[in-house]
Amino acid sequence: MAEEPTMTGLIQFIHYAKKEDYLALPEREVSTLYLISDSEEVYLGDKPFGVSIYFGAALPPTLFRNKLYAITNAGTTKFYKFDGTSIVELTVAGGGSGTVTPDSEDTLTNKTIDADDNEISNLRVSNFAQDVILEDITDPGTLNNESLPTTIAVYNLISEMMTIKHFL
Repeated sequence: MAEEPTMTGLIQFIHYAKKEDYLALPEREVSTLYLISDSEEVYLGDKPFGVSIYFGAALPPTLFRNKLYAITNAGTTKFYKFDGTSIVELTVAGGGSGTVTPDSEDTLTNKTIDADDNEISNLRVSNFAQDVILEDITDPGTLNNESLPTTIAVYNLISEMMTIKHFL
């Protein structure tokens, strides 16, 4: 008998609309739970998870054991299971409530975003940590390759250099 996969560690929920998209993936991450909507299958990495999944806006009138229910309302997806007597809401690791899709608008925290592969908008000086922005670059001790000077800091440095040159 094949060993049943188990959920341990951090699971990243991903919803692929069709099984063909899942099968086309060059690699399937072992820590990812793949939810396949058209065939109602669930995979942990490349192993069948042993339950089927229902996608909808509300729980159906008849519930089945060993079935995962993904219910989406107002842009939020919640997961449920039926244990035979009651409906249990499942908690997504990290406090999340559902799936982030390419078309969804989500607020992400504590995530690493590769700026080469993503568009970052509304980036302002106030978004940077205080020690990253240099407001005074006249002191060589404050300079490093991990900070950015403000335009005022650059202007003040140039003005100071022009003043020193004027007196030479």
